[in-house]
Amino acid sequence: MASFDIRALSIAPAAPAELRETIALVFGRLGDDLGQRQGAATWEGIQAGEISPAGFLQARYQQQSIGAIGIQLQPGRVASIWPPQVVREFSEYADDISQRLLAAAGEIAGRGGARLVQALLETDSGPDAEHLKRAGFVHLADLLYLVSPSGAFPTSPPSELDFEPYEPAKHSRFAAIVDQTYDQTRDCPSLNGLRPIGEVLEGYQAVGDFRPEHWSIARSGGRDVGCLLLAAHPQHKIWEIVYMGIVPEARGQGFGLSLARHAGWLASRAGAERLVLAVDAANAPAIDAYAAAGFVSWDRRSVLVKRMGR
Repeated sequence: MASFDIRALSIAPAAPAELRETIALVFGRLGDDLGQRQGAATWEGIQAGEISPAGFLQARYQQQSIGAIGIQLQPGRVASIWPPQVVREFSEYADDISQRLLAAAGEIAGRGGARLVQALLETDSGPDAEHLKRAGFVHLADLLYLVSPSGAFPTSPPSELDFEPYEPAKHSRFAAIVDQTYDQTRDCPSLNGLRPIGEVLEGYQAVGDFRPEHWSIARSGGRDVGCLLLAAHPQHKIWEIVYMGIVPEARGQGFGLSLARHAGWLASRAGAERLVLAVDAANAPAIDAYAAAGFVSWDRRSVLVKRMGR
């Protein structure tokens, strides 16, 4: 190959005729099977208007497509990024090409008002992680993905807590309770303060099929002790614990286990086949409570984030 001139590299959203090729390159790092499934799901999302094709950028050099990256703006002023990928013939220059792609993706996030850009990787090491770190990303946490099959769902609701459904009229109170549960939390504590609570709740609300009655305030002895935010994914017969938390003064009393069991009971009533969640791998008390409620681990991911300075 002749010498590579980075100044001749151009980066722009993939043209419609090259969009599928670009998506395939972005997800090729996942391997043949998973990469093809993720690429197919992304293409379907674009066709349905759920995913913006403008977030898939292509790096071109001398009329050739040599790299790609994906980024999507999400509710709550967050953007999710899929790390840059470079074709094998230009792997010698992958670092420089990747940084150009990441800079272009960052411009999209900035113009869209994102406060935070996040990436989920299989590991906090390797080329993908190193490219992101060079661009200013930091390792936030490792997430465990847990699942409870329907056979582990409780047959009756827990009696230790009362649950008050969310209503728009109670939004300020609900937001205050959620915010209190972040105080001294062990679940991704580095995220605290990066976004206002209103934006955090907006992001939670965008998960799955949001219904106000699936969010609730947990009460004990006439006082608010925590919150439980659930979302349904009816097409997969899955329910998800989007977030649950206990206020500091109510911790250590077994309420976390009660919240998890209540979630399982609600999922059972709705006919769900599985209940899923993600938890910080360093949050031992929460993991113990989930295990007692019938959850088992099925996957693990590293989270890298970049604050956009807003």
